[in-house]
Amino acid sequence: MGICVDNEIYTTQTHLTEEDLEIRNRLFWSCYFWDKIISLYLGRSPSLRHTKISPPQKLLDDSSEDEIWIPHGLSYPAGQGYPPTKSHATSCFTQMCRLSVIFHQILLHMYDREQDHIDTERQQCVEDQGHALSVWWQDLPEHLRIDPVSLPPFAPPSHINTMNCLFHTFSILLYRPMVFGSTSVQVGYGLEADYLRKCIASANAIVFIYDLFCRTFGESRVILSLLYSVYTAASIFLLQIQASGESNAQVSKRLHYCVGALERAKEQAPVLQQALALLKKELSKLELKAHPAGPKYPNHEIQGTSVPADYVQDQSAFLAGPAFQTSPSAASYGLPEFDFSDVQVDPSIFEAFSTLEPISVQVGALEENW
Repeated sequence: MGICVDNEIYTTQTHLTEEDLEIRNRLFWSCYFWDKIISLYLGRSPSLRHTKISPPQKLLDDSSEDEIWIPHGLSYPAGQGYPPTKSHATSCFTQMCRLSVIFHQILLHMYDREQDHIDTERQQCVEDQGHALSVWWQDLPEHLRIDPVSLPPFAPPSHINTMNCLFHTFSILLYRPMVFGSTSVQVGYGLEADYLRKCIASANAIVFIYDLFCRTFGESRVILSLLYSVYTAASIFLLQIQASGESNAQVSKRLHYCVGALERAKEQAPVLQQALALLKKELSKLELKAHPAGPKYPNHEIQGTSVPADYVQDQSAFLAGPAFQTSPSAASYGLPEFDFSDVQVDPSIFEAFSTLEPISVQVGALEENW
């Protein structure tokens, strides 16, 4: 169809209106993003490339930016509905396009099974894409940023939640191989400690943002991208426990929180079966039992149906302030106590990390003849 070509520069005999160009640009970048996500889930090489002839990362129609976003199909108690919130769909889409270009490089140089990655290549990728991720985060508009240390009482629109979780997921996928046994390149304790801190901070950020999403919209509205982020966070918590050689109560609670979230979502997302099997296998080696029970999230009903009586009371407490400060169930999983500035790294822990291998980044498997 030629949508991978910038038709404003490389004109064709077919006349394209501004609307045609807008549709083609949006379609290309949507396909480009999902190509990376599906490649990650299934372990295949990305198909779509970003080149000098690709459509630009700009949208002519920004009318959706200031539209009021409504969580369709949810019923809140009287007087306690979701507050009027701008969609910011245009700026979020543009930023997601930028983020997907960075992640494309991470996939190619760190996880593409069709390539033989040398350690120096991975280290260069970490330096280049680590800087790119930092610049992306610094340039991210305030209205698109979710600060896990200072969470709002309500989750922002779902696409903003997803983008923030994926940023932290991509950060983990970039730095994890440089800390845990997947590379022999020597980068020094200072850099390794920094990589580890970033992995731990991102893992906790994912759990915080995911929990906020569920408390605002209900657990049944979670999409696979968010669940994959939880799986990635669980891989870090698991490695922390494996490396420590002893039970870490806070980390253990967060790991079981993730396992419980995946367990409850496996029926609506069967591809998670493999992810759960990997986690449970490693838990059994540590003689730890998975605890599928988790925080009691509001049961948001479809419009026109009844709302459980206990939900009104739970939601009143939720609306009174930040979700993590007002939810005993979240506190029981060690969520609110985490301080992002308190990520300490003992030099001796890297000896243990060097012998560990993280669980697979895949949550699905390809047939041999794919």
